Amino acid sequence: MRKHPAVTSQEHTAERHEGRRILLVDDEESVLFAMQQYFQLRGHEVHRAADADSAQRLLDELSFAWVVTDLHLTPAREGNGIEVARKARNVGVERVVLLTAHRTVAIDQEAALAGIDRVIAKPVRLPELEALLAGAEPVQ
Repeated sequence: MRKHPAVTSQEHTAERHEGRRILLVDDEESVLFAMQQYFQLRGHEVHRAADADSAQRLLDELSFAWVVTDLHLTPAREGNGIEVARKARNVGVERVVLLTAHRTVAIDQEAALAGIDRVIAKPVRLPELEALLAGAEPVQ
């Protein structure tokens, strides 16, 4: 059987693992919707939060394997993705990824101190994100 050239080995790796419980955190509804659809179609249980407070409540209530959070969440007074990531690490989340449209060395350093596995600049390719979460080759 001939493999379609658009399908990468990362996509195959990501599709072979079991479904996981994922928390997606972003204040942009369209981003949450797209990520939710992608991960649900691949058999994952997806929970969403549009702000840091909601995300932290979900982290208190449920056990998650993976957390993907945007850095900048509104309203800013309620916290940001770094705070969500710290909470995720404190409750034992396996993988934490931070998304940002404006990646800097300072953000990378703060993320490392918070225990974030990877900072990814937006826009992100969802198959690559899933591969990273599943433990495949990291996205740079």
